[in-house]
Amino acid sequence: MNGTIQKENKGITLIALIITVIVLLILAGVAIGIAINGGDIFGKAAEARESWNVAVEKEEITLNSYLEFLNKMPKKVSDENPGVLEGEGTEENPWVINSIEDLVAFAYEVNTVGKYKSGNVKLGVSLDFNNNDSYVNPETKYTLDVQNNGYVVDENGSAIKELLTSRNQKGFIPIGNESLSSFEGIVDGGNNIIYNLYENLDLYHCGLFGEAKITEIKNLGIENCDITSSHSDVGGLIGYNIMSIKVTNCHCTGSIYGDQEVGGLVGECTSIEFEHCYNTANLSEGGRSKYRYGGMAGYVRSNAKVVDCYNTGSVEACEAGGLIGKCDGTGIIDRSYNTGRVYAYEEYYIGGLVGRVDGTMTITNSYNTGEVEAGGDVSVTPAGGIVGYAGSGTVVNIYNCFNAGNVLSTSRTGGIAGQCNTINVKNCYNTGTVTAKRSNYGYHGGILAMGGSNTVVENCYNLGDIVSVNGFATYDYVSGISMVGSAQNCHNSGNITRGNSGYAGEIIAYGGAESATTCTYLHREDGSGISTNVDANGATKVYTSDNSFSTAMNSLLGHMNSFVNSYNTNSADVKLKSWVIGSNGYPVWSN
Repeated sequence: MNGTIQKENKGITLIALIITVIVLLILAGVAIGIAINGGDIFGKAAEARESWNVAVEKEEITLNSYLEFLNKMPKKVSDENPGVLEGEGTEENPWVINSIEDLVAFAYEVNTVGKYKSGNVKLGVSLDFNNNDSYVNPETKYTLDVQNNGYVVDENGSAIKELLTSRNQKGFIPIGNESLSSFEGIVDGGNNIIYNLYENLDLYHCGLFGEAKITEIKNLGIENCDITSSHSDVGGLIGYNIMSIKVTNCHCTGSIYGDQEVGGLVGECTSIEFEHCYNTANLSEGGRSKYRYGGMAGYVRSNAKVVDCYNTGSVEACEAGGLIGKCDGTGIIDRSYNTGRVYAYEEYYIGGLVGRVDGTMTITNSYNTGEVEAGGDVSVTPAGGIVGYAGSGTVVNIYNCFNAGNVLSTSRTGGIAGQCNTINVKNCYNTGTVTAKRSNYGYHGGILAMGGSNTVVENCYNLGDIVSVNGFATYDYVSGISMVGSAQNCHNSGNITRGNSGYAGEIIAYGGAESATTCTYLHREDGSGISTNVDANGATKVYTSDNSFSTAMNSLLGHMNSFVNSYNTNSADVKLKSWVIGSNGYPVWSN
């Protein structure tokens, strides 16, 4: 025993000696190198120590991220009584789902108005439908009951994993059935993830939850889902929620296909609030001219609030938005964005963030970089980088936002907004190309395509070109900022072309000299771009070759930050970001 210890000690001592010699050699080499180059050994040592500290900090961040990733991965479940949820359904002692068998039983009991219909439920572990470890026994025989309420144990049935994952089967039956029952309560995902949720159903209301009366759902991810329904109200988390709901720290990835009212997280709801959520799932209706699709929610019947959220998935439908397809009540969007493509197969309304507004919508500190395109050959297709359409009796406020995605439509195409009856656009800019896909009776603007008599556009600029696929015609209205109305403290640098005898303006397409107050437009010294027939309508030409351009941009910057200060003084909840002159010479967010 002692001999063994002595040998181990000698081994440790020898290793320590070797390490010491190596360190001394390194230090000697560093010292010699510094001496030869006339450097400061103490300064180099300090630099080395700082580099070491930075490397250690990065390594800790990487390690923590990896550990967090591993912690969310499914592990072999431990469930002594599969199909029976632990807990009492209270806030202090919620029902806990510990296996896929628990999840299947939970759905069946809710759908048959049995246990677990109302209360608090929590996901105890991450679950993967494709992973045997997420089942107590993936070979246990189940069968789908005749009313499609869910799966029950049946020795003559099929393996539960096969029923839930095989593309020849229907997959998971959602929790909550519109014809029978819905879950009412609070859902806590416990910062866990459900992987590979598969549904291929001829049912209304599909998703993890079908029809629900959930008041709060939080800390839950749905990843790599594959959800298909031939009917409406489809979402990664919830198909249709009847109650006002708050959704916090949730996300969805994969693909979702439905008829109408389809959302990355929620298909349809009454009132909803999203915070710290995201969707990367692609949403599609397969070119069938269906309506109300959105990255967060497809259709909100009353009020909507979206804060610190984003969508990167493609949204393909009529009446579609990167975040919300349609909102009928009061909407608030702040510090959120979309990068996914938004595409409409036919007519109706699409926007980078919101497709259609039928109430009051205020959007702040948000942006779109995804392409927005209205397909088909219909005469009225409002499309906008931020908002597509808002009809009579509505009010849209867009402050401190920008669009960098290209916007294409047959008519009413705007870098920020398509067609809005009453709209206030302040402190916004567009860099995307605005393209008219059809000529005659079109309205196309760098900021706003078409607005009503109460349109206000202030402190905005456009860098995007306004172009036409077939050339502008007699009754096309083409503008750097807006079709009609007035603009204050605005600037256009985008190329504009007038049609045969249509209307074209650097700032306002149709208006007198009073239309553009303290507005400017850029003279292109290389001779490119603007037609000689484009009207200034009171705007002043500026040049990059002298100080007039930089003076104009600094003036615009002052107006933008003045509005920010005024807004922030009067707003308790939303605070606008301040602006600085960016590397391209134009105002950009300061952070």
